[in-house]
Amino acid sequence: MTLVGTLHANKKEIPNDMKDKQTRKQGSSAFLYTKEMMLVSYVANTSSTKKKLVLLLSSQHTQPTIGSTGKLEVIEFYNSTKGGTDTFDQMCSVTSCSRKTKCWPLCIMYGLVNAANVSSYIIYRRICRRKGTGHGTQ
Repeated sequence: MTLVGTLHANKKEIPNDMKDKQTRKQGSSAFLYTKEMMLVSYVANTSSTKKKLVLLLSSQHTQPTIGSTGKLEVIEFYNSTKGGTDTFDQMCSVTSCSRKTKCWPLCIMYGLVNAANVSSYIIYRRICRRKGTGHGTQ
């Protein structure tokens, strides 16, 4: 199992050199490696004057390889796979059962119920599509 995802820059574990975007050019990348992980700090090419910093952590990628579009391979991979998570989060927010609570086990339970709800809906639509009953063909 591998992990590829973004990080917020306010984490104290991330070195300050990786978070500094003022002294770096747009489109530049900085890398940190351990035996299991690679951290990429990328200053994005944006049309505005403000520089945007993107921090990606990957256990799948071990080298700073350039992909077919000219971007780093880890960024291309993240962009190609993040759509499923965004869709899932959107579907969870529509039918969420979550309530405001200070009890963290209850937050986890709400998340599990929301995930089970979306997953069961997806399975239901797929079964109805196979049977041709007309339900879930939207």
